[in-house]
Amino acid sequence: MFFSQKLIAAVAALPAMTSAHYFWPQLIVNGETSEQWEYVRETSQGYEPQYTPDILTSNDLRCNTDSFSAAANTKVASVAAGDTVSFVTDYGAKVQHPGPLTFWMSQAPGGDVTTYDGSGDWFKIGVVGYDTPFDSTGTNWRAYDEGTFNVSIPTTVPNGQYLLRIEHIGLHRPSTREMFFNCAQIEVTGSTATAVPGETAKIPGIYSESDEWVSTWSMYSSPSSFPYSGPATVDGGVFDSQGSDSA
Repeated sequence: MFFSQKLIAAVAALPAMTSAHYFWPQLIVNGETSEQWEYVRETSQGYEPQYTPDILTSNDLRCNTDSFSAAANTKVASVAAGDTVSFVTDYGAKVQHPGPLTFWMSQAPGGDVTTYDGSGDWFKIGVVGYDTPFDSTGTNWRAYDEGTFNVSIPTTVPNGQYLLRIEHIGLHRPSTREMFFNCAQIEVTGSTATAVPGETAKIPGIYSESDEWVSTWSMYSSPSSFPYSGPATVDGGVFDSQGSDSA
């Protein structure tokens, strides 16, 4: 273990100072809730966020700090194409920061995700976005005050072993953004697809310090939309938001 379960439980019990921070150590697959870190790579980051702009150019943006060292000891969940996988937050925590939540996948080039560092191609399969009008509390974001997040594995994704990544961006700070993310190891089965159904990108590389949401966008200035950046959601994925899917 990278950090004490007793310490995590104690921190999770603290009031507002830490209540908005979270991570996703569990999956729900085929109706069964996993153990913590059974299918999700454990990290040393705990409930603490990563911050822009530094994280945007770091390899840690893939699956978080020290996660690759846990890969070999992390199981691989079998998921049929078209089925739903759910990420569950730690100790019942809720997402209480405003901002988009996204899901990404990257196929292990050698076929074994437990030896894959995430340096290959990534594609986006889901967005949990916003409703208008925006307000200063951030409750117009659809991920707000939720703790379990579902994503369907597109039937357009080929069979194979993948990293499945969940990411949430907290937009409440005017000078920096907070980023929370984890990666699960899964194997997609039952697909007849032969190629990724859309645009791919490297991580790091999906975001830039010059992107509007990083540099100038503010939830406190009565915006009419949010400037998503990076590749668009692939065919068969779900863009659950108002606005446009990509830059």
